[in-house]
Amino acid sequence: MEKTYVESTVLIDWFNQIGISNPGRLFKRLIQYEVISVNRNNGNQISILHEDCYCIMKNYEKNTNDSIRPIGYLSLSELRIKWGLSRNIVYSISKLLKSTMIFMNAVFVSVDDVKEYELTKLKLRKPELKEHYVNSTLLKDWLIDKGFSPPQKMFTQIIKNGLIKGIVKKGRFYLIPYVEYQYFIDNFEVYHIFSVDKLETGWKSIKPKNTMSINEVARRWGVVYKSVYKYIWSCKLSKPIECLGTSFIPVDEVLAVEKVKEKKNKPITTESLLERLKLEINGTEAIEVNKNIFFEFSSLKLSISKASIRKKADDTSKYIKIFIEWLSLINKKRFMLSDSELEFLLMRQDIPSYAKETISKFIEYCDSVNDIKRNKKFKVFRTSKRFDSNEESIYEPEIYERYMFFVHDIDVLTERSLFSQLHANAWLFIIMHLTDVWRAPDIVTNMPDVDTEEIGISSLEWFDHNKLSIYQAQTIVNQVQLKIKNAIVSKTKQLLKFYVIPDLIIPFATAAVLSELHRRDKQHSTLLGNQLKNGLSVKKKKEIFKDFPTLVTFESRKMNRSTLTYLFYSVTEEDGPDADLALEFNRITRSHVKDSTSPEIYVRNTNKDGSLNRVSINVFRRGHFGWLFNYLVLMGSDQTQYVQGIENKTELIQSLRDRWKPHEIEAWGIFLTKKIEQKESIILKLSKLPKDIFKKIIRDILKGDLPSRTDGGQCLVYPECSYPNKKSCMDCGLFIPQFYVMTEAVVELKRLRDSITDCKYEATLQRDTKRFLYIYLLINEAYQAFGKEYVDSFIDRKDLKSLVEEISPFLQMKI
Repeated sequence: MEKTYVESTVLIDWFNQIGISNPGRLFKRLIQYEVISVNRNNGNQISILHEDCYCIMKNYEKNTNDSIRPIGYLSLSELRIKWGLSRNIVYSISKLLKSTMIFMNAVFVSVDDVKEYELTKLKLRKPELKEHYVNSTLLKDWLIDKGFSPPQKMFTQIIKNGLIKGIVKKGRFYLIPYVEYQYFIDNFEVYHIFSVDKLETGWKSIKPKNTMSINEVARRWGVVYKSVYKYIWSCKLSKPIECLGTSFIPVDEVLAVEKVKEKKNKPITTESLLERLKLEINGTEAIEVNKNIFFEFSSLKLSISKASIRKKADDTSKYIKIFIEWLSLINKKRFMLSDSELEFLLMRQDIPSYAKETISKFIEYCDSVNDIKRNKKFKVFRTSKRFDSNEESIYEPEIYERYMFFVHDIDVLTERSLFSQLHANAWLFIIMHLTDVWRAPDIVTNMPDVDTEEIGISSLEWFDHNKLSIYQAQTIVNQVQLKIKNAIVSKTKQLLKFYVIPDLIIPFATAAVLSELHRRDKQHSTLLGNQLKNGLSVKKKKEIFKDFPTLVTFESRKMNRSTLTYLFYSVTEEDGPDADLALEFNRITRSHVKDSTSPEIYVRNTNKDGSLNRVSINVFRRGHFGWLFNYLVLMGSDQTQYVQGIENKTELIQSLRDRWKPHEIEAWGIFLTKKIEQKESIILKLSKLPKDIFKKIIRDILKGDLPSRTDGGQCLVYPECSYPNKKSCMDCGLFIPQFYVMTEAVVELKRLRDSITDCKYEATLQRDTKRFLYIYLLINEAYQAFGKEYVDSFIDRKDLKSLVEEISPFLQMKI
């Protein structure tokens, strides 16, 4: 019998009529599961076997999942929704029913069997629910919607940890009080767990709404999680909420702490101080006109003040206190006081002398505004606490040396500084007194942040098993040098001078890095300001020097006097009784204005026991190096012998054998010989100079009065340059380099590499070759003066070797 086919559109149109949203997909599935037989003609048109088409249309109906099912049957998913049972339970029940069928790989059960089962056995499998209970399947469905698939594991944790209370178990089912179920849905949400590397993982958990885990708060603040607990211990955050083994903090509290920190770390400006002043004054019950005139006076004083912003902030606090505690109580408008009233006010014992000084000046201001002329002039005198009988004293050599030993105890101080920002800050603060003799406010105000990532450190935990290398330490010192290059002394408005004594480089860098990591941890705006804005108090000194009671007497000005004094002795030890050079150097180190005699106060003491070996002539040099500077210092000290480090050309040439060809090495020898001849010529001229001229030259070098065109050095014949058209001074025999000239030297080397490798003219090539060799020798002198680890902080030896190997084939060695 011949088979009859109909067009596929007949069945597809029927799908559309019964509400199938995607009839094409359903049609393909029927073919896939061989429910219908199809035929394809030459035009690739599909036709359906007539019997199959009308069998589908007669015996099937639309299902809830946009498919079809046999009429009189329900799918297991429909039955699960109807009964409110889990998928596994419904499947086990379907095996007990009489009429089941498989259609498109899905199980369907007869409606009649379902009705019979509901009337007989269903009540045994599904307990009857009271009005105030819901079935646990509702919670499981919620968990599935939130991405927990399967939900059983999280459901078990919720029950075990008591997140839902009052659960009743009947057989295999859990009944949840409706109030508890609704409370859980309203107050808990999904929590995505983050891994150690701060990436979101596939793990999920449950947390209270509007909370953040300790780790989330730590990532938000850019700190380690231990730092968050410090806020909890100090009661700035409440006790964490524990949920499924994780601690959570309410978001509102986190935002409140951030608001306080933002306000605290907001940069202080004169404008913000004036706003604070006005707000505090207006908050009093004083006469309005009195508020206005005092605000005029205090805002004028703040606006014209050239003090640092921190000093202005302290003055603002004093003005507010003076007005609130004393001036606001005066009821006379515009403070029009009689002589007797003013005299009585200035005689009161409960008003401190600093406040009386301000009040006196304020009344003078009011008198000028009110056009009042007094019969007598009132002036407040107070005994200065700054200068006492020991104002000119210094620390004894033994005590001073103990301070040196203290800051060198890197292991102990690092361990303490890991847990205490105060110890880290104080360590750095004391070192600055031992090497730079800055005033305390300048240390606090001008000490910059440091980039610890440049040396591979991002957390305090790094120090648990590591120490800074000299390379890392020098890198940090270089950073600070560049950042405070244009910093100004708050008192004299002169440029600050920054130096680090060689044997303090590692202690300085360690203290700076630890201070920086604490600063980030606590999100402070300055490196030292939050801990040391008022210097080291007696309480803080007792904490810092608890194992060194003899050092508790640390005082900033006295320590600076001591450092300058011992520096003076270190110079005069080489220079005999003549202290002129030492005084000049002290002036420069202290950043005093030109021709100031104020440093003399620091050197009035007589050192009968000799200077400390630790403070040596290297301190005096402050980064100057090279054969020319060595010669000047030795001649100025009556020491006629000097070591010509560059004369040993045989050793240098020997090290170049593997790098250049024999004729090139010979050219090197010629170059070195000419350099020695040039050096001998300069020495001959200098040796004919009297000693006082040597002192003047060294003094001018220390003062910076002989600047070279290249940063980081001095010129012996400034301003009469012998080579005015040169772009760089580094190939000049009269150039006296400083340590930080290495920055310029590296830049110049790279520039010469590009110039030489691309050069097309022989004359230019010979000129640049000569410059390259001079800089190469300059770096060699730096290695001799400071060691390879210091110089490696500017350019790695491997990089230098690679650069030399790259450029050597192009060098024109016809010197």
